[in-house]
Amino acid sequence: MIKNGLLGLLVGGLVGGCQGAPPAPAGYQGVVEYEARSLSFEVPGKLTKVAAARGDIVHAGAELAALDDELARLTVEASQEDAAAAQSQTKVVKQGARPEEIRAMTSQVAAAKALEDQVANNLARTERLVAGGARPPSAADDLRSEFERAKQTRMALEQQLAALRSGARAPEVATAQARAAAAAAAARLAQTRLSKYKLVADADAYVLEAPVKVGEVVGAGAAIFTVADTTKPYADVFVPMTAIGSFRVGAKAQLRVDTQAVPFSAHVEQIGQQTEFTPRFVFSERERANLMYRVRVRIDDPERQLHAGLPAFMTLAAGQ
Repeated sequence: MIKNGLLGLLVGGLVGGCQGAPPAPAGYQGVVEYEARSLSFEVPGKLTKVAAARGDIVHAGAELAALDDELARLTVEASQEDAAAAQSQTKVVKQGARPEEIRAMTSQVAAAKALEDQVANNLARTERLVAGGARPPSAADDLRSEFERAKQTRMALEQQLAALRSGARAPEVATAQARAAAAAAAARLAQTRLSKYKLVADADAYVLEAPVKVGEVVGAGAAIFTVADTTKPYADVFVPMTAIGSFRVGAKAQLRVDTQAVPFSAHVEQIGQQTEFTPRFVFSERERANLMYRVRVRIDDPERQLHAGLPAFMTLAAGQ
């Protein structure tokens, strides 16, 4: 009798305790989360500037960090000088020979012609002497060779003069232009690479983590800051398959948390296409027996009152 009485009191106490527990808030359960992302450099280097800290709110376009860019700047200067030189060379090729170059070549042609005429006269005189027996035949042979060299020299100079007067050929101009274009592209590439030595905020955000300090050497892709738009958190709530038919992307909703008396405005952003097992934090007996769909709800929190990890309870707005 005593044992049965004690057992009855124990069971009664447990039942009474369960009946006295506060009811769970109405709505579909989830957890507030931020869409955190890492900001990093695309190139490695030594940090010379860190302009934001954990808890800061940064704005789009703000310079948050910088790397030592001395070598990159020197590369830009060298490539820009190469591009300028290649462009100048292209202009020279297009313009052709200068008047003074043509005059100088004309003088060389005239001198070569005079030498050729002189050798021709000497050859004619020597041939007459050889015919009269006054000179050996070998004397005329030497002058014939000299005359041929003078003639060929004069003809080569005339070809050079004609080339100067006609200007650069189309393939030469095209080659010079291609070299100038390649040098300009290299200069742009160097300038673009130099811009990678500064880390700029791509949007307004809240700094969640800032793990680095000035003087550290960081690798390409290493997280310099972890940021998030804390005015637009989200919650993945879990909806039983029996209720998923009433959800539509874009539908207005309300979201409650224990730390705030007033609910937050939200909207359905995404509806899962596959069923999932019930998550651990959904505790009711009825919901544990059902398969769930994950539904992402985007929350409006312009005052940044919510914090990641808060349990949240979502209900569709009236009329949705």
